[in-house]
Amino acid sequence: MLWGPQRTLVRMIRIEILVGLVMVLSSCTKSGTGVDTKGPLSCAEISDSVFTGMTGEPRYRVLKPNGGESVHVGDTLHVLVTAKEDSEAVVGLLVKIGNSFRKISMPGAPPNRNFNPRSRCDLSFVVPDAVDDVPGKKISLISDSVKVRIAKYSAETFYFDYSDGFFRIIP
Repeated sequence: MLWGPQRTLVRMIRIEILVGLVMVLSSCTKSGTGVDTKGPLSCAEISDSVFTGMTGEPRYRVLKPNGGESVHVGDTLHVLVTAKEDSEAVVGLLVKIGNSFRKISMPGAPPNRNFNPRSRCDLSFVVPDAVDDVPGKKISLISDSVKVRIAKYSAETFYFDYSDGFFRIIP
């Protein structure tokens, strides 16, 4: 327990990292004030906690999935990303196909392709077995080597981040 000003009990914001999976836990509550702000953290609060005390790069972070997970086709994949400052970003997948990697637009990504991760950080989609590549051709997403990639819109080769480790998409 931690006591704050005027002897009010305060539950601290915690971020625990367990096996590369970030779990965002409760926000603050001040007992005895009649104000209960308990609930999920906003995207800006998550960003601020991730980048606190950091200077310079990186500007983006993939927080979830971050390696070691197994996702079945048909499951909902929850993606948590963040940015150091307000900016337009794009999100996608890096999938190993044969001996090479392909960057693929993430199913369920915002329709106009870019978004601000400080206001929309939790994306989700139902995992398909394949996605469209060129008209009439599909790319299989079933792979042992998949990462989420977030990058700055219009400067994707300069400012980006990937999941720390690979996750799997299985049938």
